[in-house]
Amino acid sequence: MQNPYPCENLRVKVFVSYSAEADSTAARLMNKLRKLGYDAAGDSDVSVGDTVGSYVAEAISRADIVVLLLSVSSDDWFTDVTLNALTAALDERGVTCVPALVAPQRTIRSGWGTCVDLRRDYNDDIENFASNLVAAASVDFSRLDWQTFESTVAELLVRLGFSVQHSAPEADWCDFVARFPTSDPFGAEQEQFWCVETKHLRQQRLGVAELGKLLAQAAAAPRPCNALLVTDSRLTSVARDYVGVTSRKLRQELKVIERPELLRLLLRFPDLIQRLSRTDESPQP
Repeated sequence: MQNPYPCENLRVKVFVSYSAEADSTAARLMNKLRKLGYDAAGDSDVSVGDTVGSYVAEAISRADIVVLLLSVSSDDWFTDVTLNALTAALDERGVTCVPALVAPQRTIRSGWGTCVDLRRDYNDDIENFASNLVAAASVDFSRLDWQTFESTVAELLVRLGFSVQHSAPEADWCDFVARFPTSDPFGAEQEQFWCVETKHLRQQRLGVAELGKLLAQAAAAPRPCNALLVTDSRLTSVARDYVGVTSRKLRQELKVIERPELLRLLLRFPDLIQRLSRTDESPQP
């Protein structure tokens, strides 16, 4: 099969981390990626004279995408906290971290909502996952118009369980409102309301001013609303610190989805990521 996304243009490096019981799965995934022309390496590719720790640290530092294959024994070293901390640290460096479940008996933990599920049809899933990683690497959000970006974010949220409203009263203060069903500690049904802003910045970084504006918009809404900002770019370091401090101080939650997390979420829905990679090939008007 000819590689539709040539690596000589993208120079995409994929690092695959896995436990011993996932050896065969990792080998198949890396072989598929290499056949497609990508630079794929894994935990087992340690050169003579290198320690495993130094090799893995160096490989991750050079990677564009890090895949974590989660098998049964992953319980020994991955908890919700460690997985979230690792993905957050890689996101901050602009590296897309993609956790993937590979063992049939493995269950999804509550904090592992962004995991790609490869447990159903093993052979097809590995082949398709490799192709989807290639498609994700090819997505250039800067070539999309803002309407396409906003509609893609809205569709993604619907796939994640939200309902989206452009005509809700709160929508006067933001791009659209997303409602998410939940429950209180006693089991009574509730709904969370999120004021959603999409920022299609074409590689510019997002600063504190935009975050403050979104919080003010959510606070002005006629009912309590959290604030969600989705961007194809990344936050400045000052803005990232602002998110952490603000979320701790206010009852109102502020959530920002930057490019690495956005790609990770899109990879859960192959048709979306494939559609984006095809849309990206079309010239801008």
